[in-house]
Formats: sequence, C-alpha cells, structure tokens
Amino acid sequence: MKAGYIHQCSHCAYIIRTSGPWKFYRDKEGKRKPYGHPVPISAEAKERGIYGLSAKIYCLECDRVHDLVNKLYI
Repeated sequence: MKAGYIHQCSHCAYIIRTSGPWKFYRDKEGKRKPYGHPVPISAEAKERGIYGLSAKIYCLECDRVHDLVNKLYI
C-alpha cells in the first residue's frame, strides 16, 4: 500500500508532497527497498526482514523535502 500527501499553503499556495513512514529492508547491495504492508511484497523482503522506516519530510529551514530514514532497534 502506497500513499502520498499533498499539502498546499492557504496563504501562498506553496505545495509540499510527502509520504510515509514506510517499512523498508536492505537488499544484498545495501539499497533501500520497500518491505510492504501488512505483509512483505516479495520473497526477498520476507527473507531480509524489516530494517527500518522511511518517509518524505519537509524542512522549514531549507524549504525542501528530504528522505528521513530510521533504523528499527528491536
């Protein structure tokens, strides 16, 4: 399941696109891949397990959208 959010300023009409947080795993090369929700989307995702959560976050300071990546500690 993927979803995104669009926020538009009622004053200046500035648009912010954001999404998450989403579960992800790391493949054998260390690349971030979507895990799936509520179940893994692939055999590799199931085998590798959830590594963390990622989201698109808007920063007021630099006026940009960034990837926020958090590792799960269980």
